[in-house]
Amino acid sequence: NRFLVTATCDQEAFNNITYFVNPDFPDLTSGMSSCALTVKKIDPEIAQLRLDFIHFNLGQPNRRTGVCEEDIFLMSGGNFSKELTICGLNSGQHGNKGVIQTMNFADNGRHLAEQDYNICMRQEEGMCTIAYEPCHENAFRISPNTESENNNDSVLDPGSGDGDGFSGESRRMEICNDKIVMPCDSDDLILPGEEGIMAGFCDLIHCGSTLCPSGEMPCRIESSVTPFMIGVHFGPSAREESPDDNLGMCLTYEQLPCNV
Repeated sequence: NRFLVTATCDQEAFNNITYFVNPDFPDLTSGMSSCALTVKKIDPEIAQLRLDFIHFNLGQPNRRTGVCEEDIFLMSGGNFSKELTICGLNSGQHGNKGVIQTMNFADNGRHLAEQDYNICMRQEEGMCTIAYEPCHENAFRISPNTESENNNDSVLDPGSGDGDGFSGESRRMEICNDKIVMPCDSDDLILPGEEGIMAGFCDLIHCGSTLCPSGEMPCRIESSVTPFMIGVHFGPSAREESPDDNLGMCLTYEQLPCNV
């Protein structure tokens, strides 16, 4: 018989599958300043800890800066180079198919500041390529550092400049303090071309108001680089910005068979 193991504040988790809940879940908990849980390593060979955010609803960050100022979920210990700090709405941030989002992606939300993590998709048997598409027309909003500059717009259009790919990526690094990174090379990540139109250039770094170059519709990116992974790198909040320009990212994804 299966049984459900739960843990709450000031407890230790020893079981491989444990549900961490606030004391009054599913009701809100009032008058609580902090709640800590310690996860004990059950085997010396364990190298990673997986968290499934089944129900995660904390206070929103400052909408102008993206900083979690009141409600905060903090994870530390192990080999973390920095503490993971998140807040906002993150229910359903797990799974191996369908939709991927940056933390706190919502119509009235804002992507969080000081984030550095990877979104990974398990490669299914017989699948060699993964295709990404924005969830809707406003599903990619990551403001660049410099006003009116979009790394997927005219300033950095594929084919512009001296043709030096490294210079292009350096320029994107300069413009994009907050960015999405898709590992690629010119053969493995391309913007599929339509009939009579050459396929697009491989863009490693993405920010701005569109995932693909302006006017590229439908916007679809395919990658055969494994493991299937997207890097999320959001810097500290150096200035207040429009929350509507910093919603974050929502993508649908589909794994494609090796013979396609």
